[in-house]
Amino acid sequence: MRHIERHQRERIVEHGDRVKRGDGRRPPLRATRPGVENLEHDGPRGVSRRRITLEGFYRLQEEAGELYEFDAGRVLPPVASTQDHTDVVQETYLHLARQLGRKHPCEVHSALMAVRSDAVDRVMRPDVSIVCGPREMVSGTTLAIVRNPRVVIEVLSDSTRADDYGPKLRAYQAIPSVQEIVLMEQEAPLLTVYRRKPSGRWPDRPEVREGTNERTPLVSVSCVLRHRARQCATIAGSAKR
Repeated sequence: MRHIERHQRERIVEHGDRVKRGDGRRPPLRATRPGVENLEHDGPRGVSRRRITLEGFYRLQEEAGELYEFDAGRVLPPVASTQDHTDVVQETYLHLARQLGRKHPCEVHSALMAVRSDAVDRVMRPDVSIVCGPREMVSGTTLAIVRNPRVVIEVLSDSTRADDYGPKLRAYQAIPSVQEIVLMEQEAPLLTVYRRKPSGRWPDRPEVREGTNERTPLVSVSCVLRHRARQCATIAGSAKR
């Protein structure tokens, strides 16, 4: 998505509205394709108790009207989204799309673009991601799943915080192309930033940065996008900087 089109904004809002359930719980999912019948999400946090293959997940997602994740044989259905969460995600996406513009070699994506971590066998849907250069898409499916994001951004929720700071964070860090992982608070201008070192290793502790008085902390990732991680500074600001 090199520029902001009207239908793109509508799809982001539509996605946020579609996953709302109001109770913060994952809804049950029943599969209809052969090999994954009677799949219900009745485990912890809505995780499926029955295991399916990655190919089975692809078939399941191709039929589904909502966006799901895959975790080593388990299907994770959408988490309920508040209006604040939807607003923060949309504002962040639009800001970065404007910042990069049409001619930049990097693209901004919403959760409609999934991310594959081969090392830990996960398919995730970051709230916002940035891909630079040619996309390395997963083969064997028509789904939009990329293997080479440069930056991933998650807006934190109470129901996902433990995963975002734990297994999901490690899954993102296991993707060789990822240079920066940003975790954003909904109710405060606060960013937790994990930035890969020039050596390729991840720091033991993240950077925690406060934003401005603006409602939403926005991320300047121009350094990361130019492969200059050691000189980067993630800030809460806008294209005015």
